[in-house]
Amino acid sequence: MSGAVRARFAPSPTGSLHVGSARTALLNWLFVHSPEAGPGARLLLRIDDTDRERSDPALEATVLDDLRWLGLAWDDGPVRQSERGARYAEALAELPVTTRDGAGVFGGRVIARADGSALYNLATAVDDVDDGITHVLRGRDHQANTEFQREIIRALGAEPPVYVHAPLMTLPAGGKISKRDGVAGDGDPPGGAGEAGSAGAPSAPPTLARLREDGYPPAAVCNALALSLADFGTEELMLTLEDQARRFSLDRLHTADSRFDVDKLNWISGLHIRELPDDAFAGEIVARIGAAGSGVAKPALDAALAAARTGGDTLGECAATAGFLLDPPSPDAHARELAATAEAVAARELLNELMPAPPTDPDAARELFGLLKAALRDRDVPLGPALHGLRATLTGRTEGPEFPYVLATITPQRLAQLRDGA
Repeated sequence: MSGAVRARFAPSPTGSLHVGSARTALLNWLFVHSPEAGPGARLLLRIDDTDRERSDPALEATVLDDLRWLGLAWDDGPVRQSERGARYAEALAELPVTTRDGAGVFGGRVIARADGSALYNLATAVDDVDDGITHVLRGRDHQANTEFQREIIRALGAEPPVYVHAPLMTLPAGGKISKRDGVAGDGDPPGGAGEAGSAGAPSAPPTLARLREDGYPPAAVCNALALSLADFGTEELMLTLEDQARRFSLDRLHTADSRFDVDKLNWISGLHIRELPDDAFAGEIVARIGAAGSGVAKPALDAALAAARTGGDTLGECAATAGFLLDPPSPDAHARELAATAEAVAARELLNELMPAPPTDPDAARELFGLLKAALRDRDVPLGPALHGLRATLTGRTEGPEFPYVLATITPQRLAQLRDGA
């Protein structure tokens, strides 16, 4: 096989990509952009929509948006199998096909429906020939399809591409991730699960739409999926797409299947969030908290953002921290009970004395917090009950962000309520 490398990713338009499909897309993207692929390597996006019952053209945009969100740009396409019926019929006529109940059979397997329309293996083999695909990278559960597709391609008088079968991603219970769990996949052989995983997973893996909604940065998702695919030859775990591609080669692929590790994804997500530029982080959080951030003074908003930065492993969790500080919930029964103790009342009175105006920044709030603790000690007020009660008074809850952040986000309106004994 000569000429520039050409790989392809072939998702089905059945909804948002799940993490298994995204991992297959990433595998192909990394290979095409790796030194191993060489100059001129290209990635084709092919829409695998031969399954007419499950494919929805309206959902194609969702798949494309998922890929763009991840930063996995393709070079050519999208091309759609649903638009190539005439070519498949032509290829079918070139093959020594028999019939079974009207369906086209090659090599003992059905490759075309009774109406002549192509099924997965025929369409995929023909497309790989016509599209000049040199490398097919997909899950090892497709090894049986691979040999059959080789037979079809050779029967068409062409040279098969190089096939690489990557280790699979499994769910925590051990089942392989499958688009039969109600999420999109990559390639859909009849009765199979597509080129992103195998059938039979016990529960649904997360879709990119869900990860996006929860606030996982796309760079973190790619980072976690990449680490499940290959050894990048470094102890550094936080890798950009460019870092991954520069270090990637096919001989670095893991040999064993990997489990979809939510804890590791959360940890990597937290690393990426803490490295986001301030403006980008603020924009994400403000967009998520909506009305809670409207009209808030800049010092309080900055303090809420500072607390949010370390307040979770996803942007959703970080936004919840900021929203909690800027718009505290109504106190629950336990909070009301703590806020009414003598220690809490004493802490509130001292805070009113020490805080003529809301702190201007987190540093000023930390200084205020130190003064408050010192004053409580001077008056022999137990710190634990006093601060727990004061937290309940200020936030309506007994747990939450570090106390200086609570103080730094007090609004003038809330300060006035405190002075009125509220």
